Amino acid sequence: MPRPENSLSSVEIRISTNPIIKAHLEQLVKTGRYGKNYTEAAERIIAQEIGRLVDLGKLSDPKG
Repeated sequence: MPRPENSLSSVEIRISTNPIIKAHLEQLVKTGRYGKNYTEAAERIIAQEIGRLVDLGKLSDPKG
């Protein structure tokens, strides 16, 4: 069964980090729960943390 199409468009951002953080992201990928590569793992962690901050009221939901 094909995945449903993403309702939000994607935008590209670029971040720089150090080799230790990259290695941690690669470890997370090996768990099978954070995507297929370290960039997907970073995106998932960022999205989870932003969601947590919205839930705590530290960020407002830009959708309204």
